[in-house]
Amino acid sequence: MTIRPAVAAVALYAAAALGAVQVSAQGGGGGSKGSGVPTFSKDVAPILYANCTSCHRPGEIAPMSLLTYKDSRPWIRSIAERVSNGTMPPWHADPAHGHFLNDRSLSGADRATIEKWAKGGAPEGNPADLPPSPVYPGAGRLDSPTPFSRCRKTIRCRPAARSSTSISRFRRT
Repeated sequence: MTIRPAVAAVALYAAAALGAVQVSAQGGGGGSKGSGVPTFSKDVAPILYANCTSCHRPGEIAPMSLLTYKDSRPWIRSIAERVSNGTMPPWHADPAHGHFLNDRSLSGADRATIEKWAKGGAPEGNPADLPPSPVYPGAGRLDSPTPFSRCRKTIRCRPAARSSTSISRFRRT
């Protein structure tokens, strides 16, 4: 009778140890690169800040902001779908014609991180791990007026002919 409690204790200890090994192999919810599910704060936000938030922020062309976890959370499925099929970020240049300096495509590692994050339940992670929010220049893309100079001589223009298709046909008088 004294053997059974000892066997039960060993079995319980072995089960606990096996469970701990399985949890650590699955990442244990640690949420960092290389172990487990990526988190928004540590892994996904830097990718979004570098590649997406120039358009996906308040006042810009994209329909939603991706600056915060709260903003991004409702769009997780859409983000993962668009990233995996390559439609986001948009880049229409054909890579068969060379490498472009302003290529906005995501790297394979960045795509995999976003897909793994979405499939893993999209955890937020520790807000302390969040990188600083990007700073963008003023509203819109035209922050300051383009400088111009005045001509020394006044040039008067008059239409060369009546044309409904071109307003650029002027002759110098």
